[in-house]
Amino acid sequence: MEMVAPSGEIEKPQGVTVEELLEGLRRSISTHGLSYSQAAKIAEVDKSTISQILNRRYNGNLLGILLKIRDRFREAGLWVENGAGTEAGVKARPRFRVDPTVFIETRNVQAFRELTLELLSGEALLGPTLGAVTGLTGRGKSTAAKHIAATVEGVIYLRALPFWSTTDLLREICFALTGERPRYKAKCMELIQKRCQVRRRLLIVDEADGLTLKEHLNPLRGLNEVCQMPVVFVGEEKLPEVLREERRLWHRVRRVVVFSDITPGDLVLFWKEAVGLQLSREVAEALYRRCGGDFRLVVGDAENACRLMNTLSATEMTMEIVSKLPEFKPE
Repeated sequence: MEMVAPSGEIEKPQGVTVEELLEGLRRSISTHGLSYSQAAKIAEVDKSTISQILNRRYNGNLLGILLKIRDRFREAGLWVENGAGTEAGVKARPRFRVDPTVFIETRNVQAFRELTLELLSGEALLGPTLGAVTGLTGRGKSTAAKHIAATVEGVIYLRALPFWSTTDLLREICFALTGERPRYKAKCMELIQKRCQVRRRLLIVDEADGLTLKEHLNPLRGLNEVCQMPVVFVGEEKLPEVLREERRLWHRVRRVVVFSDITPGDLVLFWKEAVGLQLSREVAEALYRRCGGDFRLVVGDAENACRLMNTLSATEMTMEIVSKLPEFKPE
């Protein structure tokens, strides 16, 4: 803790210097394989604060913030002391965790992004301006849709619900665009059209395979035509069949992107980026056999494996730990 001298100035805790705390922070992050985002969450500070401190660009009370960070890391059991703080030569074991902020740009995501950018471009005006993204559950369609909406300007994400009426659907689209939810369909269309005239927008409609032609899909086709607003439908493998039921709808679909199984390379990259571990070929192959191409199962295995490695004080992912992972429940 910081101590206040009679003069009112903050004193340096005895035996602790800024340089020692900086070195302790670096050592703790390196030992546990933490990203700046993970370190910031543990320390309860912004990610930028960690970066500024380590790059010596922090303009505030450096000693005070380092002491706070040390205390938070100690509470989490992640602070690696120097030789004076622990037995000499004793090195703390890494503590593994899955970084929830990591996003892997797979070939599926790249194809989805290319479709989105194509529909947003002026070239799309010369042809159909509807798109579809489909595939088995767990392939990352919804996660990719949300990520694209967050990173591509002009893209809006909407998770549609099957019990919505046409008015409900239009009100939610209008709210996403303008922050307003008018009571009537006509007013919704008016506001949506005005906003799209200012700048081209694209709407991603998730869970579209559960929507109906009359209440949802055909009104979205009308929205696409009247407002010149490209729409990408996202759903499971039955989505193309649903769209084909309405010829006028299906013929306006520019392209269908199919999310296939993730690759072994995707799995290895996820572990490297999200967990901070480079898997051996044997372990990677075993984990890939377990997941069956499903990214959700990859994440589930990683979370369970991190808990096991921390419990066993392991420093790497081994076949022994793979053998201890819980079996997935059959669908």
